[in-house]
Amino acid sequence: MRLAKAMCILIFDANRGYYARRLARKSRPYIAFRLPWGKSKYTRLPMDISTAPDEYQAYLVRIFGDMDFVAVYLNDILVFSENEEKHLEHLRIIFQRLEKFGVSLNGKKCRILRKEVDYLGHTLSDERIRPQAKPIPAIQQIACPAIARSSDALGMINYYGEMAPKKTTLCKHKIR
Repeated sequence: MRLAKAMCILIFDANRGYYARRLARKSRPYIAFRLPWGKSKYTRLPMDISTAPDEYQAYLVRIFGDMDFVAVYLNDILVFSENEEKHLEHLRIIFQRLEKFGVSLNGKKCRILRKEVDYLGHTLSDERIRPQAKPIPAIQQIACPAIARSSDALGMINYYGEMAPKKTTLCKHKIR
């Protein structure tokens, strides 16, 4: 179903989620660490290794991948429902899965029963995905960058590029 028909949106943030991911015994020696009294091994996925975000997202995809009303990005779980009744049913299903796999949520970062949410610099709603209003003035006020800074400016413009109908004109003007 995803966003196209969503009248209710929710975003969950997995609380210290990486630690919910148990490491296979054969993986543990590869991320061992030394302490003054000897060597120790993680039994759960630590946050400070470079592959942790990829591994945790893959873990959440395995948990929720069969649900067409769920999208996962890193430790965020997005749920799209076409009405409040479905939304409550989806919540029940999600909570059962979270409990089964030992994933807890950060209540302060969870947004439930929303018609519109801000997420990763965009506003998601049943109507469309659009850039948040906050960064638009900053993009418009980017001075013509020096060559070294032009890639920073282009990166910001490209992030919102799909929603900027005259992106190439804007880029040409900014780099000149």
